[in-house]
Amino acid sequence: MEENINQSDESQVEKKVESLSENESDVKVEFKTDDVENQTISESNLENSQASDSSESVRTNEAGDSEDKSDKEAEKKDSADKKKKKPFILRFIFGILKFICAILVILFVAMVVCAFHKKNVLEVIPQGFSLYVHTDSVWEAVEPLAELDAADLLFSDPEFADFREPFMEFRSNEWRKSPFLSFIASRKADVALYPNEKGEFDFLAVVDLSYLSLATRLVEPALSFIDVEGVTLNKETGLIEYCDPSSVNADGTRKEEDVIYIKPMRNLVLVAQKEELLIKAVASDNNNYSAKEAELMTGKSSDAIKLLVDSRKFADQAVENSPMLSRLSSVISNDSLTEVSLSITNDNIKLKAKLPLSKENVDSAALAKIINRDSKEPKLLSKLTENVQYYTILNAGSLAELKDVAFSYIPKSEKADELWATGNKLSRTVFGLSLEEMIFSWTGGEFAALGLENQNDPVFVIKIEDENQRGIVFDKFISSIVIEEDSSLILDGMRMRRIMLPGFLQDIIALFDVNIPRPYYMVKDGYIYFSENPETLAGINGASKKELYLTDSEVYNSVIGSTGDKNTIDLYYNLERSIPFFLRSNAGLAKILQLYSNGRFTLGLHGDNVEVQVEAVSKHIIDLHCVPGFPVSLEGKADGILEKSGSTIFWLENSRNIKSMGIPSTKTYTYKSDDKLYIKAGSESLKKGGCLWVVSDRGKVTLLDSKLKEVFVPVNIESRPASGPACTKDKVVIPTVDGNLVFVDKKGNVTSKALNLTGSLKSAPVVLGDTIAVYDKSFMGSIILLKENSSEEKRLNVSSIGFESPALMKKDKDIYTAFVTQNGQAFVWKNDKIVTGFPLKLDGVFFKNFVTDGKYFYALSYGSILYRVGIDGSVLSVKVPCESAKDGFISAGKNIYVTPDSNVIYGFDSNLEMLYGYPLLGWGKPAFADVNGDNKDECFVLTVDKKLYAWNIK
Repeated sequence: MEENINQSDESQVEKKVESLSENESDVKVEFKTDDVENQTISESNLENSQASDSSESVRTNEAGDSEDKSDKEAEKKDSADKKKKKPFILRFIFGILKFICAILVILFVAMVVCAFHKKNVLEVIPQGFSLYVHTDSVWEAVEPLAELDAADLLFSDPEFADFREPFMEFRSNEWRKSPFLSFIASRKADVALYPNEKGEFDFLAVVDLSYLSLATRLVEPALSFIDVEGVTLNKETGLIEYCDPSSVNADGTRKEEDVIYIKPMRNLVLVAQKEELLIKAVASDNNNYSAKEAELMTGKSSDAIKLLVDSRKFADQAVENSPMLSRLSSVISNDSLTEVSLSITNDNIKLKAKLPLSKENVDSAALAKIINRDSKEPKLLSKLTENVQYYTILNAGSLAELKDVAFSYIPKSEKADELWATGNKLSRTVFGLSLEEMIFSWTGGEFAALGLENQNDPVFVIKIEDENQRGIVFDKFISSIVIEEDSSLILDGMRMRRIMLPGFLQDIIALFDVNIPRPYYMVKDGYIYFSENPETLAGINGASKKELYLTDSEVYNSVIGSTGDKNTIDLYYNLERSIPFFLRSNAGLAKILQLYSNGRFTLGLHGDNVEVQVEAVSKHIIDLHCVPGFPVSLEGKADGILEKSGSTIFWLENSRNIKSMGIPSTKTYTYKSDDKLYIKAGSESLKKGGCLWVVSDRGKVTLLDSKLKEVFVPVNIESRPASGPACTKDKVVIPTVDGNLVFVDKKGNVTSKALNLTGSLKSAPVVLGDTIAVYDKSFMGSIILLKENSSEEKRLNVSSIGFESPALMKKDKDIYTAFVTQNGQAFVWKNDKIVTGFPLKLDGVFFKNFVTDGKYFYALSYGSILYRVGIDGSVLSVKVPCESAKDGFISAGKNIYVTPDSNVIYGFDSNLEMLYGYPLLGWGKPAFADVNGDNKDECFVLTVDKKLYAWNIK
């Protein structure tokens, strides 16, 4: 029985081992001694049992080793089974993820390599630039400028016209607020401007893409296999050339100025408008800059934009419109860089520059004294009254020193030294005084010219250094028989004294463009004031008594800022009254400064530097109703009519030359002819091929694109046009003197349609859809309605003669035709039937016929009465503020625009109420387009004084 029990135990253990090996998972098995019914074992059997246990233990150890091997094999088999059991889609996804991770790792490694395998920007910036711009982030520099009025003005300059269109597109697009764009555009960039032989500037731009340059490093190899429209790789120069496909001629030629040259170089991308400049930039290492210059060019700046200029060139340009100061720019160090601090908003602008002096270049002992003397605050500044609108204060040195400097720079042809010598002899003879004694013995070191509110005559001020000596000189003056003094005038309780200056003294003063032959003078607070107008002196005296000083005024304090008062030259201006010398230039910066009406310019000498500062504010005295950069002067007389197709406007000059202007680029193009021309903008369906139909008075017809290039060779219609043309969807319709309508399509194919006329064609056809209306002009004329592909003609009889063309309007499925006769009979037909209640009698004489906005018909009488006529017979009228409108214009679009016989255009809505912002300076038919990227159309209009205006009508 004991043996059976042992066998039973052994059998149970073996079964458990087998079950363990067959288990699919790692299950921990707990071995227990099974319960057996007979648990009581005798003492005698215990030894046998122990012996059996000992032998069983040996067998168990052997089995254990076997079990370990079996477990490992089972695990391997289980793992293989699991792999086999994973779904295909999971294994596919895991594979894709592994592939993406590998690509990301490769990209990361490549970007790291690109970040370290880089080129110094100074190696590709040749020396000799006039202006250098650096920014650590293109985005931070450009994005705040998007709303600046100054940007409109800057990009209207021909030198920067290439950038206007992309800038305006950037301004108008909402995606400029995208975080992704902000990230991509947050790159370092440098731009250098180099003068060329035309007196203009060529640009070189360099963008540091850092690790993002991985993309640009692949561009050149990619272009060997991929064709991109407008982009070519020049294998000889290694440069990438981009040209707008629309700028390429039919024979493949292109203008040099239409090409942009690009060159990726490691981490940099170089862009230039001149091939020679870019080749020079990439050909060799240009980094010949000193450590100081390198730090100036690439070091961090507190401003978003850092401007560096050639010190001498900057000074030359600033004073080029001042003959005297232009000679003084020679004291500025040559071949040195100056950082210009520029801060600009729509409300104010601040500019500051510190120019190094080159004292060894001083060729005048008097000038050497001046530039070696640090600037001090002029005491006159605190005495100027608040009614002063502009001033120039010179605080450089004594009048004797200034005279020596000035005479050394006055052209020899002015014979300044001879005038002085002659004057000196005459002064000794007449007054017993030399000119030095007469002028220098009592004057100090401050001089000024002032302008007052509501006064045209300037005031000249000189500091009195010795009042006793001045009294002696003036007494000798007055006691002389050749000098007259008049003290009879009293203003505001003050006696006004007037003297006549001797001729020789007037000649010397005239060298400085000052003309005061008989000035009034006033001595006050250590200064003497001269003016031809006594009211200016009385105004200064009155304001001084009330202690109303300029330095306390709000406008003046708004332009002081950080300019300081220790200056050699101090100039305060109001553009309503004066234009300072540095604003008389046509340079971009000067134009920008002209947007700011009140400003202050200071020039101070401090050690070895000249510190120049300008601060100005906009008080909206300058008419910002006109888009900055306009008006544009025309070369010839315009006919007043603007045509628009797509984003281009067209007009005629001198009846023979066509002009086009791209919007918003404002680039202009010219098409010249020996014949008188008619023009008509084509429909939108034509704009990809051609935009403008052109008909000559000799019957030649062509189609031009937006840049005024011919789409096809001009064709001859073998008859003269009777008037201007009209357009269908894809054809031009020309009335001829022989009574036909000629059709020319966009390929130059010509067809014609004969009309059965009782009179003659004198005005252009009118087209609406497939309906054409022409006026058969005679004393009992008619309107002819027809379609191009139909022989049917419908005649609408008119009781008397009229002028110009009828108007067509579609309402629902019906066509309404309107026509007004010279004597005011207004006709409206529905299809070919007269509408009940018509004709109506309108008061007045009419040389202009109906136009329509799609709701009503409008007509303008000779007496400048604007009529609105409804198809229901309702009439509304308004008087346009002008006496006559015989040669005026009336046009309709969203609103009604009227030009009577004047250079003023009026805008009305459909209720004949004046539109906000009107009237405007202008003449003729306006056009509307968004030129400044604000997503609102501006009003373009021509003027009789040969200008093109663009008006903001927000």
